[in-house]
Amino acid sequence: MDEHRLAELFRDAVRDAPPASFDERDVTAASRRATLRRRTTVAMGSAFGAAVLLGGTVFGVGMLDREPDGSGSVFSAQDGQPPGAEAVPPNNQNLDPRAQVPSRLPGGPPPDSIPEDPPKQGGGTSGSAGPGTGGTPQGCETADRELAVALAGELPAAAGRNPDTARGCPAGARGAAFVVRDGDALGVVSVILGPRDTQRAEGSFKRDNGTVGYTTYARSGSSLTVLSEPQEGSNQAPFAGAVQRLAQRIAEQF
Repeated sequence: MDEHRLAELFRDAVRDAPPASFDERDVTAASRRATLRRRTTVAMGSAFGAAVLLGGTVFGVGMLDREPDGSGSVFSAQDGQPPGAEAVPPNNQNLDPRAQVPSRLPGGPPPDSIPEDPPKQGGGTSGSAGPGTGGTPQGCETADRELAVALAGELPAAAGRNPDTARGCPAGARGAAFVVRDGDALGVVSVILGPRDTQRAEGSFKRDNGTVGYTTYARSGSSLTVLSEPQEGSNQAPFAGAVQRLAQRIAEQF
């Protein structure tokens, strides 16, 4: 087949083909619509990305601005004791502090009573919280709350412990006591506020069993005595060198 014959066949095929269903205008319009869709998609993607970035920034700033929760480190007034103080088990609240002293400690149990001999100014070998007459071997009926708080505030070893009744109180006196430990020394530190008409010599005193004390006068005019008694079988009283300071500091509050 020569070239002329082939060209005629192609021309005949073109003449028999149906007319086109679209023209140049349709192609141009379709191209514009495709371009618009692409631009819309790009714009929406950019807006979504910006929203995600803005949300992350706001969340991060909010987290940084939050204040830390400090409830775990705040000391509650309901605890009834300052930080670092030795805790007292709730089921032992009504027990005698002397009964809570470990029995394995040397020297036996702590003392049960305060000496009843009257003290002498300038030191001596005897002493008590009040005069020999009118003393009650059973001590004050209950531990005085104000005196217990004052003593615990000046003696950190007593903070957080249950107060006990003070022994050997004279008639009309009130007092409080704590079982405390001072290194290897274990015993009872007591404070007793006597009646106003009680006349006592100021100064320190000491007994043969190791009990030491100091008597002064409170602002109200009542005598105030702080004693430190060692446990039975020992002559080493806890905080023996602090009784004068304790008495003078507590006397300022009464």
